[in-house]
Amino acid sequence: MNADILSFDPILSDHKVYDEVRKDYKAIYSASYSNILYAASQTDPGIAQFCNLLANALEDLSAPLSFGADPYFSSVFMSWINGLKRGLDWVSLGAEVECMKFFSDSEAFLKDLSLEYPAYLTGHRNHFNVNIDDTINIIPVQFLLESPRMGGRVSDCLPEISSPGLFTKADEKLLDGIKDHIQQALKLIYELSPKAYEIFKKNIHSIYVGLYEFNKNSFGTRKDYPGIVIAGLSRNRIDKGDFASTAAELYHEHCHIKLCLFCEAKNIALPTDLNLVSPFKNEIRDFETALHTVYTITIECYLRLLLLRKQSISEQNVSLSYLAAVGFRLEIFQEILANTSAVSICEEFTKVISLSGFVLSQISDTLKSLPKSVIQAHKTEKLRVMKRHIWDIGQFLCRGLSVYDPHVSRISLGENSINYYYKGVAYNSGIEKRKITRGDYGSYTQKIFEADK
Repeated sequence: MNADILSFDPILSDHKVYDEVRKDYKAIYSASYSNILYAASQTDPGIAQFCNLLANALEDLSAPLSFGADPYFSSVFMSWINGLKRGLDWVSLGAEVECMKFFSDSEAFLKDLSLEYPAYLTGHRNHFNVNIDDTINIIPVQFLLESPRMGGRVSDCLPEISSPGLFTKADEKLLDGIKDHIQQALKLIYELSPKAYEIFKKNIHSIYVGLYEFNKNSFGTRKDYPGIVIAGLSRNRIDKGDFASTAAELYHEHCHIKLCLFCEAKNIALPTDLNLVSPFKNEIRDFETALHTVYTITIECYLRLLLLRKQSISEQNVSLSYLAAVGFRLEIFQEILANTSAVSICEEFTKVISLSGFVLSQISDTLKSLPKSVIQAHKTEKLRVMKRHIWDIGQFLCRGLSVYDPHVSRISLGENSINYYYKGVAYNSGIEKRKITRGDYGSYTQKIFEADK
């Protein structure tokens, strides 16, 4: 396999193209922010001072050689200005103008802004952070949790954050350890491709971190939070120094942000009327979510394959089991996505499908070297994943939802049930209680490897 990520990644992998797309993105939001701030101050003159505060900060931080990331690629500005937009929408629907004040807390905004721009707002800084390569801020996630505009998103991504026995909020000593771990992970990306790492630094300016006290690692990004990653790393991963897994997962989130940036700046209209059953979440997903899933997991798996040589034998066993379990699901979702007409909207999307197929073949070839007992365990798990996927399709059909899947045909109503074919095999489903999603990405092989020691 080619170790240069940029030769493989089809989305914004050229520096010049990336920079041009960022300019287009900035132009879109420059106009949008200006219009929203003006409309908000006109709708409620009582918040004009707050709107001027945001406008002045945007101007200051847009200046050459200013204090950090482009403010039009800032999650803080976007979340607060989107709040004002929400207030304007409420007023247009008949709410009292006074509701605008709910979205205009100057002190809270400045406190949030100091997270992304600590050098710009030293007087409002009441947190600590560290920095990598003078571009990527590493910030304890609890400070973002305090934000009235952004805190809810932290809880969505890290639901255990308020459970002291399960999640530890970083103090300065722990933050230094997490920074060292992330720095080593990013070094692996740099060693694979210095140019890819440079785009990563342009694309991600802040990583909000905390520590899981059990074996869970969680990374998250959002379309309306450009430039940031929320990450919960397990103490076990940091203690073992599994930098390769962190590198692959951070690059996965980087790809989410790139794909959002690409689609928005290029004004690509994605279909919203397709119901695709996700074998990862066992839920209905739209085309955009499916595209994000297939693209980011394809790239993550590619990096994991490249970085296997950087791991210990025990870490390799875990990674290979993860690749197998993720691969089963990726194969199902990639095939569904590939058969939609929407995938031909642009060349980059068709490349995602092609490259996903390549990575799946590489995973398959790599797994052939595993012990027979492990291979059999993977075959059993693959069968379980497929059975669950077929069952999910039946349950959604029973509930009156349309499902797009190239393998589903001959759907008909039965007595209190629904009949359908999947890959030519007949199935009959009645409404059953929903099953919990089982995100077992390879741990089912742990006992086998331990027995072989």
